[in-house]
Amino acid sequence: MKYFTFILFSISIATAQLVKPANGDSLNYLQVYFEWEQISGAKSYQLQIAENDSLGFQNPLIEQVDSTLLLIIEDGLEWDKTYQWRIRGIDDNDNHGPWSENWSFYILPLHPELSSFNIVIYDSSEVQPGITIMDLLGSGLIYAINVHGDPVWFVDSNVEWDNGMDYKVQFTYFLKNGNFIGLADGRENNEPGRVFEMTIDNDLAWQGPGDLEGIGVHHDVFPMPNGNIIALTSQDTLLPVPDEIELPETYSGIDALPWQGDRIVEWNRDGVEVWSWSVFSHFNFIDWNPNLYQDLLYTHPIPADFHYEWTHSNTVWYDPIDNAVYLSVRNMSRITKIDYDTGNIVWNMGSEMPSGDVTVGTDLGFSWQHSVKILDNQNLMMYDNGNENDPFYSRGLEISFTETDSISDTEIVWEYELPEDISSGLMSDCDRLSNGNSLLTSTTSNHILEVSPDSVKVWELLPFQEGSTFRSERIPGLYPQAFSVIQPDFIDEESGPTIYLPTGEATLEYEIHNEGWMNEIYEYNLSDDLGWFSESGTVEISPGEYTIIPMSGFISDIGIIDTLEFTVIPQHAPFRIKTYFLLLNTHLPPLEEITINYNTDWNLVGLPSEVEDPYYQTIFPTSVENTLYSFDVTYNLDSTLVPGRGYWLKFEEEGSTIITGNIIDEITLTLDEGWNLVSGPGNIVSIYSVTDPDGIIIPGTLYGFEYNYIPSEEFIPGKSYWLNTFQAGEITLTIGAVAKASQNSYSLKSKGNTLTINGIELYFGIELTDRERMSCSLPPKPPVGAFDARFTGDWKYCGEECLIEIMNNAQNLTLFYDIVLPLENKYNWVLLSEENEEYILDVSGKITVNISDRFTLVKKLISVPKTFTLYQNYPNPFNPYTTFKYDLPIRSHVILVIYDIIGEEITRLVNTTQDAGSKTIGWNSTDRFGRPVSSSVYFYELQTEYFNQRRKMILLK
Repeated sequence: MKYFTFILFSISIATAQLVKPANGDSLNYLQVYFEWEQISGAKSYQLQIAENDSLGFQNPLIEQVDSTLLLIIEDGLEWDKTYQWRIRGIDDNDNHGPWSENWSFYILPLHPELSSFNIVIYDSSEVQPGITIMDLLGSGLIYAINVHGDPVWFVDSNVEWDNGMDYKVQFTYFLKNGNFIGLADGRENNEPGRVFEMTIDNDLAWQGPGDLEGIGVHHDVFPMPNGNIIALTSQDTLLPVPDEIELPETYSGIDALPWQGDRIVEWNRDGVEVWSWSVFSHFNFIDWNPNLYQDLLYTHPIPADFHYEWTHSNTVWYDPIDNAVYLSVRNMSRITKIDYDTGNIVWNMGSEMPSGDVTVGTDLGFSWQHSVKILDNQNLMMYDNGNENDPFYSRGLEISFTETDSISDTEIVWEYELPEDISSGLMSDCDRLSNGNSLLTSTTSNHILEVSPDSVKVWELLPFQEGSTFRSERIPGLYPQAFSVIQPDFIDEESGPTIYLPTGEATLEYEIHNEGWMNEIYEYNLSDDLGWFSESGTVEISPGEYTIIPMSGFISDIGIIDTLEFTVIPQHAPFRIKTYFLLLNTHLPPLEEITINYNTDWNLVGLPSEVEDPYYQTIFPTSVENTLYSFDVTYNLDSTLVPGRGYWLKFEEEGSTIITGNIIDEITLTLDEGWNLVSGPGNIVSIYSVTDPDGIIIPGTLYGFEYNYIPSEEFIPGKSYWLNTFQAGEITLTIGAVAKASQNSYSLKSKGNTLTINGIELYFGIELTDRERMSCSLPPKPPVGAFDARFTGDWKYCGEECLIEIMNNAQNLTLFYDIVLPLENKYNWVLLSEENEEYILDVSGKITVNISDRFTLVKKLISVPKTFTLYQNYPNPFNPYTTFKYDLPIRSHVILVIYDIIGEEITRLVNTTQDAGSKTIGWNSTDRFGRPVSSSVYFYELQTEYFNQRRKMILLK
């Protein structure tokens, strides 16, 4: 038998300390992240959220239980409302700790320029779940809607910039760290645009340089894998007026005019430019658009206002697999692939131009394209605006590449053509979602469409509603980064959270839970002041999953207090680092308490702690004398309890006792072949986490006792259990052990008919394999005076003819039955008592029977009654259940009605057409609304087309 390596508490639960949202916070989103600190002794936590009104927590709006330290609530909260929230811990025995203090938070009013959109969901099962992020063009608003079109988050441009200027923010990408990036447009104040990173709370996290050339950053900002930011900026160069151009009179004497092109610039997070690339250094000047040049001259008669928009690039994308940058050049209808290391052009794709530099995809026919990106399959996707199409239409495109003789051949492998009325000649977006669908955003019609891989519409934001967006991005929610850490359970002491460990080798287990929506790699490190623990590593955890990190060390001194520091850093969001401190005390641990509840009459009990006096009436002072029984082939009278063994013990009334001692953390049990009466350690242990090296446990045979035998899947401290084994051997129960076996249901409800007696389920009418039969064996019968029901031979299942054995002190029994395996025609299942009373089990229902030690369950040929008969109910008088029986000689429409003493109808038990035969049905003394009726004389009446009869009965409570 092994003892504690650190003390686990299941009783004394401290008050929760809340973390987020902080008291008095104002939030700009409806998806709210709640976080709190770990509580000593708590294995789960109850969260309540209530409106800030007079009812408060008398009527909580949201109530959830979770086993980690944070919950993300995505539904149920509203704009412009104040809420309050609180937390309390729950231990393994379902004891609830005190509530934390109440913290309040306010959800801001939805911005007045925002409202819900009209959405059509064509196939909800095919829609990519999540929220869609957009920006309201020209307003400086960025927001997100759910799949139903309702806004759930927004930010505005009301932030403080380092130069004191005002900008209007535009969204480009949501980051893996939970922030988002975009460009800040300063043209209204004649300021160049700049890049930024912002939190979802509307706070600037980073600002790029603000002193850029021309209009500065425009159209696109992209996150590099190394954390840098790459963006499009403007660049002007004075070039001679081409010979083909006819200058207006206002341009007389001018021989050179500015051409506006683009630079791609990469900045590190210090704002230092680390890489750049210019179209003026790599494109040929003979590739230009004379018509656009001439049109711009006529629309800008004043030379000081003119510049030729040579390239008008709108997308920059970096692909880490090819180490290449992709540039979308609108005014040339060109896409350029650039080698990042050398800056050389790998290829140009698009329409042929005079220079001959465009060699790839010249037959694809796209024009004025936007939102070029490389997909996971290395294909290229874009929104083809199609401005040169006649008739005009836009489309989403996916293009594959095949390398042949160092030249890339292209092929359109997916295409979705939009109708002319919702196509867009400006901006717009096309994105591939994680479920394989595609999301098309058309700016000018303010239309967003989700289509399946075979181009079937599944979701649509209907066009021409107020507002317009350049691009949209569908993400699972606002929190890609959300994780919690569960430390080894500790004691809350005045000096801080403390664990007790003996000297020698020791292992501490920390749990990291990934509760965000993306896979994350976490770097962790455990250290201490005295150098006893020094371990670090990384672990990748999928969303919704957790990993237990065992940290080993060696404690060399006793009587010393050390400080442990455990740090976790998510790879994609290092600023979200979390650090946890514990005091490590090597003094002898204090004695701890466990509360054990017991019922009236017989209980199965155990000893989960090392105690000074294991005498049964010291531990259970209200127990009945000389009723402690252990089991070894037969029941044996005992007087002291031994950890790991199980016992029967009787009590005159229900209550509880407190055991004070050193809680046992791990226990090894030596078992015999067959049934064993055992108990577990000082905290709940799942049967699926038991160490069973030889596979001796028969699945589905762990039974506890609560007035009768009940199947169980866990060992609760202070309780004992029956466990059946294939052979003799050893098993080990360890607190906190991870499940080693898969959880399975051993219920036979879906396989056979069910007879439920006082909560004990018996199955009949089925055939089982030898392996299945082993899981259907029942433990030895309880002591005299306890209730029990089983088929003869100690089984809970039977084939065709079954003998049921009953242990019961009551006058009658209520039985529930459910016949799922119909018999052949003319046969019914019939329950026969020792007094030859017959009870027909037809489909499903409930019957009350006179108590008998034995019942026989058999198939019986249905005999058609010769006359209509309504029998006296049984039992009578009754409380609260009674059973009615009646005979139908022919198929009839049957109504069975209950009346009170003045003739008012109470309820109708039957109102249907039934075949000929003998019928039974039960009544639980409730009216048609399910309300209990009072003691009185009642009448029941059978009504058919051919027969009516009424009888009297008495309900006596």
